[in-house]
Amino acid sequence: MVPSSHSHDYDQIIGFTGGNAEDIRDFDAVVEFGLGEEEEIQVITQSTFIWIPKGLPHGPLHVKEVKKPIMFIDIVMDSTAGGAGDKKLTK
Repeated sequence: MVPSSHSHDYDQIIGFTGGNAEDIRDFDAVVEFGLGEEEEIQVITQSTFIWIPKGLPHGPLHVKEVKKPIMFIDIVMDSTAGGAGDKKLTK
């Protein structure tokens, strides 16, 4: 989904949940998500939310396996009127 590491000039929360609205903990997938300058890979196998502070490199993001529907949630922690599409990625 996200091929390389990048950072933002705002805090962000990334979430992965099961797609079952009656139980979002029903997560049957494997997602790999890199964090930090070293792109340390975090293996996600359960519903998870990750806070990413402003400037922290993150990525790549790879969905490795999906046995049941999952949801990906991207929350921008910024008070400006512009949406996430107006933000600039930094390298």
